[in-house]
Amino acid sequence: MSLHNPEGALPRRVCMVTHSYYESDNRVQRYARALAQRGDQVMVLALRRTPDLPLAERLDGVTVHRIQDRFDKKIASKSKHLWDLGRF
Repeated sequence: MSLHNPEGALPRRVCMVTHSYYESDNRVQRYARALAQRGDQVMVLALRRTPDLPLAERLDGVTVHRIQDRFDKKIASKSKHLWDLGRF
């Protein structure tokens, strides 16, 4: 993916939000890396697949924040599920 940043343009601060796992969403990874490679500051908010993954890390120039755990599939009630979605 080629994204052109005009000469003299200031780097942008980009926040991408995905309701998926960063590690398995190639589309988000490619776009985020391309933006970072052209000099933009990129942050991705994504789901956290397993408890052993860090809540935040830097991968290929992209800051990834995992903000909602999905490894606990047990939903106590509909209201708790709605609360969790609202938190995201």
